[in-house]
Amino acid sequence: MITPLVLIGFLLLYAGCASTPQCPPQPDWISSPEQEGYYVGVGSADSGNQAEDRPVAEARAKADLAARISVQITSDMAVATSSSSDGDYSQQVQELVNQSVEKNIEDIETVDTYYCRTMGSWVYVRLSKDRWEEIQEQRRTEILRRVKDLLDPVFLGTDSAITERLERLRRSYELINASSLGQKIIGEVAGESGNISDIVISLLNRQLGDLQVRLERKNVSLEVGEPFSVDGFVSSSLPAKVGVLEMVVVDTGGRELVSTRTRDDGSFSIRIPGGFSSRGDRQLLVYPRLDEGTAALLENPISVGEITLVVEKITAGFLVNLENSQVGRSVEKEVKALFFDRELPFEFVDRELPGGYNLQVSLFVEDFPKVMENAPLMAKAWAVISIMKEGKSLYSYESRSVKDGGIDLNQAHSRVLNKLIEELRGDTQLFEKLKTNYDK
Repeated sequence: MITPLVLIGFLLLYAGCASTPQCPPQPDWISSPEQEGYYVGVGSADSGNQAEDRPVAEARAKADLAARISVQITSDMAVATSSSSDGDYSQQVQELVNQSVEKNIEDIETVDTYYCRTMGSWVYVRLSKDRWEEIQEQRRTEILRRVKDLLDPVFLGTDSAITERLERLRRSYELINASSLGQKIIGEVAGESGNISDIVISLLNRQLGDLQVRLERKNVSLEVGEPFSVDGFVSSSLPAKVGVLEMVVVDTGGRELVSTRTRDDGSFSIRIPGGFSSRGDRQLLVYPRLDEGTAALLENPISVGEITLVVEKITAGFLVNLENSQVGRSVEKEVKALFFDRELPFEFVDRELPGGYNLQVSLFVEDFPKVMENAPLMAKAWAVISIMKEGKSLYSYESRSVKDGGIDLNQAHSRVLNKLIEELRGDTQLFEKLKTNYDK
């Protein structure tokens, strides 16, 4: 006899079994999707909404298919090049395959689908390897045609410049690199047959490797601030004119100083109108500026012109004038000491240079009348410092005046001049101005 309690337990057990979803048998492709002669992809989604999960699963299946193709391409390329070990390269292959899969979406077959409430939606897609190769062959043919259109006119003609060839080679390499998915493109371009990527790189290195940078002066001596000028030219033994190249001038630390452009025949002039602001020996390098993409393809360093510079200080006369002074000692050496070891651009000599530079320091002393019978004698002093070139003033500076006194004129003048010299010694603005206010 079934008791009420047993009957209730049986009904609850039956109800629980009845509410458990019964999933269809899982197809083999969920765990083993590979098919001979096809690239395959499997995707799933399980949000609980069947209508929304189906397109998501289909998109994921196509992404899975693209990933499998890119893995195969990367694996194939590992035999031919070490670049496939680079993560950036693998990522590029994946992106390019995804673009191609999206573009040729009509060639992808949806083989089967599967749904279960506990597993969500599943989609199984495939793409014929023969069809994929046919698609890629069409792309290779198109790329080859476009590269030929770029290179044949400038390499098979007779009037193209090397700079135009370099530009078209760079564009050709970018086209191949962005579109070939790592697969070899064999054909004939610029009169040469073989792998067109190798041909492009070889031609680019041939054009750049043959360039020679020659300078008319390799050793230059000049003074601080003296305008700097060196002429040169870029030549090539190839049967083509050089064309317009951008030339860059750098120091040995890699700091760019100036750039210029060649004329159509490859000649150029380096101009640094303001020269150099400090003395010392310098080594400058002159070479064509290349974009990063072109520079990365170089197999050997490009030709570089070298200039050795010896920059000396400006030779200048040093003149000291003492006006209205009754001091019984010479202050000229003390005044000169103010201007040495200040990193000024001048090399001073103890005479006037009529046709050159002169630094003129004029010291002025002025007496004050006595206001009281026993008061000390007072005087004030100030200075005017001028840079002269060929008798003309380039820069002039007047200090503020100082005052001091003594029991007689000699002592008053001596003390006020000491005070003025000390004032000038601490005048940093004066020396900073002297470093820059000259004209070569």
